[in-house]
Amino acid sequence: LGPQDRPEGFLRRWTRLEAVSKALGCGLGQPLSWEEEDWTFHSFVPKPGYIGTVAVRN
Repeated sequence: LGPQDRPEGFLRRWTRLEAVSKALGCGLGQPLSWEEEDWTFHSFVPKPGYIGTVAVRN
């Protein structure tokens, strides 16, 4: 990613991690073991400055 895209890229990755941890019923402070290809992600921008992600297990 270019320097201008890195903050958004980080937030998209972070919200994926958060969505999977919630789907698995784990907190972010607990170790997670998951494969990204086992999940489908939908990231969205509900309003400028915010990013959300929904994770669905395949």
